[in-house]
Amino acid sequence: MEEEFYCVIKLVSGEEIISLIYIDDNDGDPIIVAQSPLTMKLAQSPHGAFIKVKPWMDLTDDDVFFIKSDKVITMTEIKSTMK
Repeated sequence: MEEEFYCVIKLVSGEEIISLIYIDDNDGDPIIVAQSPLTMKLAQSPHGAFIKVKPWMDLTDDDVFFIKSDKVITMTEIKSTMK
């Protein structure tokens, strides 16, 4: 397994999730292991725009999910600027 990192993932379903992930090579067929993924949605209010986040899966107590790489359009690592 590789190093874990925070990333935003765009899925073929159109969902965008943010999660701590690591990638399991699984004999040449990579699987993304996402821990506590959240969905993000841009919302507007009279006071401005904001991002609404909520758990990706509402009706489960699990916090680790496996995503096949063919279900991902793109992903980008989130770099922390806080030190």
